[in-house]
Amino acid sequence: MRLFHFGKSDAPLVGAFHPAHQTVRSSHGVLLCAPFGDEAIRAHRPMRRLADQLALIGVPTLRFDYFGTGDSSGGCEEVTLDRWVEDVEVAAKTLSEMADIEQLVLIGVRLGATVACKASAALSPYGLVLWEPLLSGSDYWAEALEGGPGQHRQAGGFPVPDILYQEVATPDRQAMDTLPAQKLLVIGDEAAKAHYVDAAPHVIWAPPPDSFEWTTDDAMNSFRVPARSIDLIVDMVATWRGGGV
Repeated sequence: MRLFHFGKSDAPLVGAFHPAHQTVRSSHGVLLCAPFGDEAIRAHRPMRRLADQLALIGVPTLRFDYFGTGDSSGGCEEVTLDRWVEDVEVAAKTLSEMADIEQLVLIGVRLGATVACKASAALSPYGLVLWEPLLSGSDYWAEALEGGPGQHRQAGGFPVPDILYQEVATPDRQAMDTLPAQKLLVIGDEAAKAHYVDAAPHVIWAPPPDSFEWTTDDAMNSFRVPARSIDLIVDMVATWRGGGV
């Protein structure tokens, strides 16, 4: 794994590149789109494990922090969903240049699935994985937000700017419901299955094989990762790389 800066010189992003194993190389590359706030902290270990596993089967993988999050430049009060979509586009270009890939696979977790869906309009990825995607932005905020009326919005201690709140609460349904990916894997409940059944030419749905809660302290403090979900994604990317499903 290699940490590096990329993007604009006056607002650099931080990435973690997991190069493909030297003996097995793929024309596919994977870009991971993280969730937001405390869910991003809880997802760090699973996403790193996923990136390591993908690299082992010969698929170069890039993790990164959006603008205003993690170690990337910018403040929490500056973040917007549209800016994060632009970050994904820049990260995809960077991955392509670093690994010389021909096909892109986007993997989005929770709110990161929303970002990946929106970014797919410009990137037209070969494959798209939505890991427990949000089906309702308003329901997501109802669960994630802290503080009462008149107080500054926060989610897990992270400030939520008004524009981000509005973008997530009222998403562009067209960008979310019709996805320009050839292959789509949805890991979620029955509602997610029904929502995305016609979103792409080839859709595979699977219920979450692990009981992993993205919003609990156990997820943050435990060394446990959703290993079966990770294996499912790795196996699917391997299948796509081989031209299957």
